[in-house]
Amino acid sequence: MKGLQRQIFYFSLGLSFFIMLTFVLLSSPVFYKYEFSKGDIFLQQRTHVLANYIEGFFSKFIVMIEYLSKDPKVIKAYKLSEKDKIEVLKHFYTFNQIDPTIKYIYAGYEDDSLLIYNYDTPEGYKSTERPWYKEAVRYSSKISEGVVYQEFGTKEWLVALGKALVDENHKIVGVVAIDTSLENLLKVFREKIGIYETAYSFVIKKDGTVLIHPDEKLLGKKMENLPLREFLSNPEGKVEFVQDGLTKIAYYKRLEILNWVLITVVDKAELLMPVLVIIGMSVMMIGSIAFSLGWFVSYWLTKHITSPINLLKENLLSISQGIEIPEEFRNYPKNEIGVIAKEIEKLASTELFKRKVELEKLTERLKVFAERDFLTQLFNRFKFIEELKKEINHYNRYKTLFSLILFDLDNFKVINDTYGHDRGDYVLKEVSRLIKENIRQTDLPARWGGEEFVILCPRTIKEEALVIAERIRQSIATYPFEEVGKVTISGGVVEYQQGMELSALLKKVDERLYQAKRSGKNKIVL
Repeated sequence: MKGLQRQIFYFSLGLSFFIMLTFVLLSSPVFYKYEFSKGDIFLQQRTHVLANYIEGFFSKFIVMIEYLSKDPKVIKAYKLSEKDKIEVLKHFYTFNQIDPTIKYIYAGYEDDSLLIYNYDTPEGYKSTERPWYKEAVRYSSKISEGVVYQEFGTKEWLVALGKALVDENHKIVGVVAIDTSLENLLKVFREKIGIYETAYSFVIKKDGTVLIHPDEKLLGKKMENLPLREFLSNPEGKVEFVQDGLTKIAYYKRLEILNWVLITVVDKAELLMPVLVIIGMSVMMIGSIAFSLGWFVSYWLTKHITSPINLLKENLLSISQGIEIPEEFRNYPKNEIGVIAKEIEKLASTELFKRKVELEKLTERLKVFAERDFLTQLFNRFKFIEELKKEINHYNRYKTLFSLILFDLDNFKVINDTYGHDRGDYVLKEVSRLIKENIRQTDLPARWGGEEFVILCPRTIKEEALVIAERIRQSIATYPFEEVGKVTISGGVVEYQQGMELSALLKKVDERLYQAKRSGKNKIVL
């Protein structure tokens, strides 16, 4: 019996080793694929969450720069009087108050002047020689990729985004730029999320210059051995490369709004380590519990890995759609997968949702700024031209006549010089109110610029428009303006004729206005 027992023992031991070896050989590829798949999911989700956060953070500055680059006062500020320059600086200040992360808003011009309200320009400063100016000019009609620098006094890291200012002759006359702090972004990028010690994310420009990185020593420098061609040829994807003697696995995504590339990397060796650990544990455990372990692992994997990942996927989809997630749907397991899930959901729900709401509010406010004159709340010149073009297109299609009224306050400079700009602003606001009280619901008034106002009168012949203009003129002439007394206007009325260009229509009504000025003022010329 002892010999038989020994044979059974050796046979059982051999069978156990055979089962163990078979299991290890069969399961190794599965574990390998699983760990790398888990790493891929982490890299991809981490990259997408950060991409949404960065685009939400910078999109409002892009809207601001686009708006300021089209503002005629900003474009021509270097030619304007000191009074008008102060108005532009007030405009900058208003934008700065919208978002406290803005450090500076400024404009540099071809004459090397700099318009900035919270910075003392050093002696010999030349705007055209600054990196932010050169880069914006190089990108011409597009917003620059950005210039990273560290402020001398505070040691704070900033990024300067700019766009060239182009005058009516299509000539670049300067650059408008916004400098914003990178400190909050750097803080997010320094945070360790998940189980991978070697994982980190960074942002580069097309040429490999580092814009955001957990290691501040690399900011503004070019990283070597990056597969830039791969980064630039596809909008996003996975790539493997060698850097500093280590093989890296990276997931990248191009941020189209600024032409940046966001990359999340991890050492390939760290992804392999869990595979070796799992195999080692299997070798120790499989001899005694080989059969039962199969069922247990299957149950455990389903409960602790697959379900949390699916739950996380559903929750992230809800967050991206702006739907709040009930607490009962956040029951993640207390393991590494649970930690990853909670941290990713936390980052997505707090930052992405908050930034989305903030961006929607800011976009709505900027839309008002873009269409309305700040002082009078009438449509501004750009919005009026947009509506006028629509009316011309409507005429070309349906032959519906319309007329244009343009008038100017007589001797308005005397009012400003005598009573001050506060009284001048008061007069402009009162005139705007009187205009709205004396026009029809279908008429569209706007502040053309300075003390000039313009009114679009749809389905109106010139004689009818003259009646409206005279009603406005008389209303203003008889209105008792506080301290100022009597205020008069001079204006012109024209009716659109078939085939007229926009510029010809505006020139014609402008000539009628100056004809009224030359013939004694306080009158409307048809």
